[in-house]
Amino acid sequence: MMKRLFWGLIPMALSGCMGWINQEVEIDLPEHESKIVLNALLKDGDTQVRLGIHKSYGMMDEGSIKDGLPNANVQMRVNGELIERFSFFGGEDDYTAPYRIHVGDSVEVEIDAPGFASVSSSTVVPVPTELISARFGGVDRGLGSVPQREVFFRVAPPVEGKSYYVLKFAQQREGQPMRTAIQLTSNIPFITPIHPFNVGFESTPTQGTEAEMVVLVSELYYSGTQEDLESYLILETVSKEYYDYVTTYYYHYTNQSPDIFGGEPTPMPSNITNGYGIFGAASSHMVRIE
Repeated sequence: MMKRLFWGLIPMALSGCMGWINQEVEIDLPEHESKIVLNALLKDGDTQVRLGIHKSYGMMDEGSIKDGLPNANVQMRVNGELIERFSFFGGEDDYTAPYRIHVGDSVEVEIDAPGFASVSSSTVVPVPTELISARFGGVDRGLGSVPQREVFFRVAPPVEGKSYYVLKFAQQREGQPMRTAIQLTSNIPFITPIHPFNVGFESTPTQGTEAEMVVLVSELYYSGTQEDLESYLILETVSKEYYDYVTTYYYHYTNQSPDIFGGEPTPMPSNITNGYGIFGAASSHMVRIE
């Protein structure tokens, strides 16, 4: 099969006008066993617990993972206290319950539904690491790309053990909502991209009292008037399981390119016992960029 593909592509490259070569292949797919999918990120300061509870679908199954699972039974304990007031509303975060999330909360969840094996998971809301300062630098023109402005930032050492971070760039004009859908990149090898806009990195207390790093934000977002426009960096300290999930998802997403340049399939990590998805936690610290 690989040899035929190789020789078939050569005349296409030479002629430039032969179009696509299609071949029909029969694949014997195993029957898909549907499981409960749980996706949630608990954030310090949130006043509601939001859970996305759905069922998995096979490649040939009809339906959408966004349809929700309306008949699920949710049991959640925060620091041993049972939270029993979950309501189903549909949508991506379809199960909600009033509860204020705090740093240090230990959360366990168990979910069952008719026709499915019960699933469970747990997480702890991490202690936030301080984002000490942030400042704009010069403009990096790159190699024919959109100009990018440097953003230097200084991070305190993590409070305890190894910590995992998601870094976001945000802008806000007075009287308007904060916008965080702004692209960050970095040339530093240990800072990894996170789809679609953010970057992530790890840190330990032994890496010094402070560390200054640099990321790049597209100059495209600085066009137009700057009046009353404030820029911020947001440092989210996240659970390891969530960090592994979002950093892996970048490669999972980019490797799905529908051509010969797409990469190998990337298995996604999960901390849901007997199911799929991710149950994570985060706390954050924000500073204005000078």
